[in-house]
Amino acid sequence: MEKFNYLRKFYLVLVTAFGLAYSLAAQAKTLNVVTDIAPVQAIVSGLISPQSTSIQLVSTAISSHDFALKPSQIRAVQQADLIIWLGPIATPGLARLMAQPAIAAKAITLNELPKTHLLKELKPGLFNPAIPRKTRDPHSWLDPDNAVYWSQEIARALTRLDPKHSAAYLASAQAQSEKINNQKAEINVIFGTADLLPYVQFHEAFQYFEEEFNLHPMGAATTSDPRATSLGVTTELRAELQKTTRSCLLVRDQRQADQAAPFRQISGVKLGFVDPLGADIGKVNFSYTSLLAKISTGFLACLTTKP
Repeated sequence: MEKFNYLRKFYLVLVTAFGLAYSLAAQAKTLNVVTDIAPVQAIVSGLISPQSTSIQLVSTAISSHDFALKPSQIRAVQQADLIIWLGPIATPGLARLMAQPAIAAKAITLNELPKTHLLKELKPGLFNPAIPRKTRDPHSWLDPDNAVYWSQEIARALTRLDPKHSAAYLASAQAQSEKINNQKAEINVIFGTADLLPYVQFHEAFQYFEEEFNLHPMGAATTSDPRATSLGVTTELRAELQKTTRSCLLVRDQRQADQAAPFRQISGVKLGFVDPLGADIGKVNFSYTSLLAKISTGFLACLTTKP
């Protein structure tokens, strides 16, 4: 009899445990989220639940200017619960698919959100902020304040899809925002106390970062298209660099370093590597704050007056 009671109690405990596990599994909603580039993916990864998945479409190994969707990626977009992308200027390879009404209805276009801070694109050559182009600069992910704002907006979108976990999404957004703001303050202190060299960029992708941290480049060889350079701009920038005894030239990778040979030949020019997408960080350690840290380290390594 005692053995029967023991088995009966064990059975009830087992059934109860399975019931709770089933209940929790039923409550946890799996969301399929699709993003365009690594920095956006990093922001989303800091918000979604472990049960959900997030797929990044554009690899950091290629330029968004060269990106073309594969059939498997088109299916991922079609099957997604939520799509988060910057917009057609930043990732033009997605523009046609994202224009479809069924796709657009489940998408957040970050550069079109009402409080996203947007800057006008600068013209190649020596920078004159008084004469910007009409085109928007699409590199808005490099503004930490935008990343904080987007975290809040994405969390709200996730709560609409999965309202039972709204508190968790909003708490994650708050925690991520605090991390970003703390790192922004630390970087501001570092740049504010450093003795910095004058510098130019081969491709101007860092205007948002520079505005946030009060950095002032002399100019850039290209702006909208990193592959397009002109003899006039090259001559203008070379003449300005030759006026300095020491300066910095920032490039994204070795390919740009090779294209920037006319500037590297000038005496006293230091070469620095900085990637706006964080291609040199790696997926395991990638977060928005790690991207900020990597970019600031790259700037400092080239801009500081140490040989």
